[in-house]
Amino acid sequence: MGAYKSKIMYLIEMLLIGRIGSDAKLKHINGQTVLNWNMAYVNKWQNPDGQLMEKTIWVSCSLWDRPEMEPYLKKGCIIYVNGVPDAHIFTDKEGNEKAQLKLKVARVRKVWDGETETNFNH
Repeated sequence: MGAYKSKIMYLIEMLLIGRIGSDAKLKHINGQTVLNWNMAYVNKWQNPDGQLMEKTIWVSCSLWDRPEMEPYLKKGCIIYVNGVPDAHIFTDKEGNEKAQLKLKVARVRKVWDGETETNFNH
């Protein structure tokens, strides 16, 4: 076989439709801009006893070099995002280790803004 090397591309991507938990915050870092916000995904299911169960999963999102998107990323809006996920372990104020799910956003689409069904793409 010799020096043949396979060119395999690997990919991990996360898709999320959820509600924005707080208005996006714009920051400037080393000459670049980043918008940061949290999104909630609510997972609902019925347990074997028939009781409705619910768990909210929070995702910390970041969108780089798109400051013009800030006015659209407001608390309560339901948006679709996709991008590259990451996980971060941290220690909370009580000393407990917790995990935080993060998403470097590649694409945003507003599904619902709380008033009208407005769509936008980026």
